[in-house]
Amino acid sequence: MGNLFSICGCMNIPIEGITPFGGFFVNNFYGTDDNFFVGLLADDYGLSKIKGIYFEKDKIRFEKDYQNREDIINYDFEFNKKKNIWLGNYNGEKSGKGKAICEINSALKGLLFGERVPMTDEEFARRLINNMIDRGMLIKVEDNEIGNNKP
Repeated sequence: MGNLFSICGCMNIPIEGITPFGGFFVNNFYGTDDNFFVGLLADDYGLSKIKGIYFEKDKIRFEKDYQNREDIINYDFEFNKKKNIWLGNYNGEKSGKGKAICEINSALKGLLFGERVPMTDEEFARRLINNMIDRGMLIKVEDNEIGNNKP
């Protein structure tokens, strides 16, 4: 079971300038150790998958693989405690080298994501709501008009 994190930042692309990016990742999603993560990012160049690893508590490394291009871009970040931000570099065969910064935040704290199980949208929503109720993130209230308990 993994935890959900949001990630957003900017990369400095020589000649082109600063490009923002944002997305999410989940650690331990496939039953690996807590240091491994997978996720998605979006930026001006399209949607990309990321997979990476935490080194200690203040270093991360991930590779970004765009859906619409062949270049894999490697990112290395180190957390700067003084500035409270992740500072890093990227490097790709076609993209070249550059600098990047980002913020990483725990999203929906306490909500754990388990292994993937095929289900309908309604089943997914019901499981998510029940999980949030179990963790105290939502409460059930009585709907007097219908007589059903609803979150």
